[in-house]
Amino acid sequence: MIKCESDDNSCSVSVSNIKSVFSLVSDEDYREFVIKSLHKRIFYEGTREWLVLNREDLLAVYELDFEPIHQQLRCLYSNRPRHLPHDPQVLLRSLLLMTVFGVTSITAWTKRLRSEPLLAIFAGTTIDHAPAVGTYYEFFKRLENGNFEPKCRHRVLDSEQRQARKVDCLRKPWIRPEGKPDNSEHGEVMRNLVKEIISAEDQPLPNDLETRLNLLLRDVAVKPSAAKGLISELDKLAVAADGSVLKSYCDHDGKPVCDCHNQGIYKCDHARRYSDPDSDWGWDNRVKDTVFGYRFAQVVALDTPHNLPLYLNIDPGSTYEPKMIVRAIDRMTKMGMIIKEGSFDALYDCYAFYGYLAHNGSDYAIPYNQPPAKCLALGEQGMLFDDKGRPLCPGGLPMIRQMVDKQGRQVYSCPVKRGTHIDGKAVRVVRLDECPLGALCDPKSKLGPLVHVAKDIDLRIHPTVPRGSEKYKELCNARTTCERSNSMKKEGLLMKFTKMRVMSYAHIRLTLVSILEHSLVWARKKLENIDIKTTEPLALFA
Repeated sequence: MIKCESDDNSCSVSVSNIKSVFSLVSDEDYREFVIKSLHKRIFYEGTREWLVLNREDLLAVYELDFEPIHQQLRCLYSNRPRHLPHDPQVLLRSLLLMTVFGVTSITAWTKRLRSEPLLAIFAGTTIDHAPAVGTYYEFFKRLENGNFEPKCRHRVLDSEQRQARKVDCLRKPWIRPEGKPDNSEHGEVMRNLVKEIISAEDQPLPNDLETRLNLLLRDVAVKPSAAKGLISELDKLAVAADGSVLKSYCDHDGKPVCDCHNQGIYKCDHARRYSDPDSDWGWDNRVKDTVFGYRFAQVVALDTPHNLPLYLNIDPGSTYEPKMIVRAIDRMTKMGMIIKEGSFDALYDCYAFYGYLAHNGSDYAIPYNQPPAKCLALGEQGMLFDDKGRPLCPGGLPMIRQMVDKQGRQVYSCPVKRGTHIDGKAVRVVRLDECPLGALCDPKSKLGPLVHVAKDIDLRIHPTVPRGSEKYKELCNARTTCERSNSMKKEGLLMKFTKMRVMSYAHIRLTLVSILEHSLVWARKKLENIDIKTTEPLALFA
């Protein structure tokens, strides 16, 4: 039974024993349709050249399998539709083709799809049955609303709530902030957020648009990439995280609802109506200025040269980015994607974030946002450390990291007893002239005095990956993979130039771009072993 929260039974409807008249086309049938259609058109002028010219883009869409998400897509529609709807796979493939072919407008793409039979074939349809503009936006709404339920006066769809907020969004005029925001006040907010997320770890994934889109990304792109060996096992991921800002093309000044303009008052402080209430002013570090729009944050695989995204979410432009990543890590864990190692930039340098990563058992590398004092007293004994977490010897010199003991503690040794090579042999030399005290503290020991530093003495100064170690430097240097993925989305696949006015629609299109980032790598890998000059164009899609 599907039943809404109601005092009566007027809104309940039985869906048992209802045979669906709407089924999705299998991937095998789709590929058979493409091959048969291409065979009919292969001798048309320009067909072979077009297939060879666009082979990589076409393969990126052709190779995708939607079988794992059939149930998810099927649940968006009624079992007894009044009219047989478009197959959602056709809409997905069409949108992917639109993106990979560099078209940013759905209206322009619809006209092109109805005039180019080859594009329609790879979308899984024909020019006579190509979707209309409204069909795409209706599909966006279905994704936003989730599983289909009969209409009921007691249930308001997510898209209807968004429209209601748009109509009733009466606010004071947005004031553009000056300069880069100060994030120092977010410490308490982050601590409360981490406590809330940890307390709700046993709760299931919320059934919202973010979950639906990231399950789609996981099943269609991330899992196949892991199966192909392009990323590590999903329960042992090495990741980087970063975010960026997308411009909203709505009017950031809003529309006045007062009659001050008719009275000759052109500047007033009355509330205004905004067509995109989710947009906000956010700092864009690339342009070093504020941008009116949305902020998206993504988690990208670190142990691969292909910059493959694993998870993506979106919020208003003013949102504090670490809050988005904490939410992302929590949902990734519930989706079976466990982070073993993480690399983050200096924006994430806060104790609440360190604590959350340590709670999850993840190693991390995060540079300082504000460097600590060069001499810190940590632990119950008040031992002194430098800003890189190295203990200071009695003479004030930073000690040398040697190893990790059986308890997982870092072991440091005397800074003037250093190893070197003499006549090809490894020896240890005492440089007494460098000791400020002029005498050894433990002359009988080759390394001593030794200091054992517990890994939880300070999560910031002493992360699980010691600052200054080779592993730490390796993780920090690999963080640019996330920036390259951001650039691919905004510049390579033209999201920067896509005119978006609804945040949920921007999230959907960013997810499709993320899927393409995976499938384009698959296509390149396949084409590496093919000689284009001697291979029949149809053999590319065999």
